[in-house]
Amino acid sequence: NVANGKAIQYKAYLTALSENWSATWSDIQYVGRQDTLKQFQGVAHTLSFGVLLPALSKADLPANIQKLNKTINTTMMASITDGGKYLQGPLCQITLGKFFNKQYCVFDSMKIDTDLEAGWDIDKELPFVMKVDFSCVLLGDAGGKLHDGKTSKNYAV
Repeated sequence: NVANGKAIQYKAYLTALSENWSATWSDIQYVGRQDTLKQFQGVAHTLSFGVLLPALSKADLPANIQKLNKTINTTMMASITDGGKYLQGPLCQITLGKFFNKQYCVFDSMKIDTDLEAGWDIDKELPFVMKVDFSCVLLGDAGGKLHDGKTSKNYAV
């Protein structure tokens, strides 16, 4: 989360990675013209990725659950800033290897599937493997530059 500067790191396997660019156009119709004109509104750049979160030791079982709860609170839950009166959505930065490095984003979904076939720890009552899917919208870089900006080194929308 950018506001509190805290990073959440996972020991996980990347299982899926998908990027999508979606342009938005609005229809414009003028009296006396039979064709529809288009006006460009902008582009949304979304990223979806999945990870396999294994528990490689007994200590990883509760640590994985704590990290997932922290991730939910950091990426999905709005908060009220100090002294503020309004909810503020979480602005985040994502790093995935060298593909995305501290890229600004807002998360719009997170899904956790527990893989019961991989096993369940009876003592801790926790799963050994969880599959987590994320979806986020990528935003401008720190300089606010757009695609092909002279100083931009990141993807940006």
